[in-house]
Amino acid sequence: MLKKNDLTALIASSQYVINISQIAERVYDVLRRVDLDRVVIKDANQFESIAWQACEKEIGLSDSVTFGVVKSIIDSMKSSFRVFTKEELLSNPYFNAVNGKEINTICEDISLQWCEPLIGFIVSNPKKEDGVIPMFDCVFTNVRKKELVLSDRQSVWMSVSPNEIITMQEPIKNAFGNVLILGLGIGYFPYMISQKDNIKSITIVENNPNVIKIFKEVLQPILNIPNLRIVENDAVEFLTFVDDGEYDYCFVDIWRHSGDILNYYRCKEVGNAFKRTVIDYWIEDSFIQILKGTFYIALAQAAFDESGNTIDGTNLIDETLDSLFSEDVIEYTRTIMYNYMEVVKPLVKEAIDAKELVDKCMTVDIFKKVLDML
Repeated sequence: MLKKNDLTALIASSQYVINISQIAERVYDVLRRVDLDRVVIKDANQFESIAWQACEKEIGLSDSVTFGVVKSIIDSMKSSFRVFTKEELLSNPYFNAVNGKEINTICEDISLQWCEPLIGFIVSNPKKEDGVIPMFDCVFTNVRKKELVLSDRQSVWMSVSPNEIITMQEPIKNAFGNVLILGLGIGYFPYMISQKDNIKSITIVENNPNVIKIFKEVLQPILNIPNLRIVENDAVEFLTFVDDGEYDYCFVDIWRHSGDILNYYRCKEVGNAFKRTVIDYWIEDSFIQILKGTFYIALAQAAFDESGNTIDGTNLIDETLDSLFSEDVIEYTRTIMYNYMEVVKPLVKEAIDAKELVDKCMTVDIFKKVLDML
């Protein structure tokens, strides 16, 4: 049984964990912005040296907590460091299909054009690691080939970039049979799976008519994807009326990056009802990494009394959500946190100390189980 001092330690640790998550976010941001225009990274040791220099300059390493977080992240990224090569890009079927084509199209607020590539570190696939510090793979790219980019006036929607290529490799392998894709983009995913022998048909749902127009008039004549149907509709609304098993596989990608978590919640809530259709959500593991700090808050909350209050009467979850999340995602996140509390309650009762509790409850498998309860 957890003793009172263990509970006190958990409550004290909760703010510490949020602090760790915020430091980690700063570290990844610093690495993304490192100016490497004149430097070619050849190995993990060179990456380590540059990463330490950048973090010391931008963040500072004077306090032990920051130093510890930076060290954990850099050590982890060093262990998985690799270089995305020019040969890797040139061997990509989609890039080969569009490379050299004159593409420069604007349809109202949407544009499709060749742009200069990102040179530097890519914080790519998250590691499926337990614990409270979010960990991601590190890839360095110095491929100076222009990228085909779909964007609006505010941000990039999709591009043929190393990050997109890497993060879609696993879903591309998983796709089979009659496939439903939520989100069209530049047609990268449907084209790549169309190269496989086990694909029967491809249905794409896209709610932006300008994206559809550009794809049909510019990209499909180049790509010539067979057995393709495009439906103009809201992705979540469409999925709501799909019968389980109507499609063998579904790939969901209607968010631009890991910060756009609301659309993930909306799709996950509907998708959880499917048992016969296999569903993959682009960068789902990244959302889990982002939520790690708040899962810890829910763990601390679960260790206290049945009323949901801590020993001093504080509701950790409500206070944390109000400070970290915008109103449109708070209710979803609150549901997830309380579901997590229910899942870990048996483990709370069995744990002999706070360390054992954290080791058992801060696991990727538990996080996924809770998200499947949405």
